[in-house]
Amino acid sequence: MRRFVSLIAVGALGAALSGCETAAPPATSTPASPAMMGSGPPVDPGYQPIYCSSEVAQKYTTQPGAVATNAPKRQPDGGVNISGSVNLGDQGVKQFNCRFDADGRFIDVMSLENEGAL
Repeated sequence: MRRFVSLIAVGALGAALSGCETAAPPATSTPASPAMMGSGPPVDPGYQPIYCSSEVAQKYTTQPGAVATNAPKRQPDGGVNISGSVNLGDQGVKQFNCRFDADGRFIDVMSLENEGAL
């Protein structure tokens, strides 16, 4: 009888502890960030430099002919970056980076210039 009561007590204790949470592992110093996702339809890889030039021209209110792009570079996450420059005349030459996600969707144009505080 005593053994039966002990087994019931152990079973009750196990049931009570099963709802307890265990301590989470310590956070890493550099958590992995999810890959950026673009919007809109995928852009064919052969057309991405032209698409980038068009987006840069729109961002800087100039003509696509003022935009020079470098060769696309595949990123570790599968995305593509296209760096380049845009000649804005009196405002000088600005460096930029166009980003596409792993599926070829356009993410954004990032200025590589220090444009000051907003």
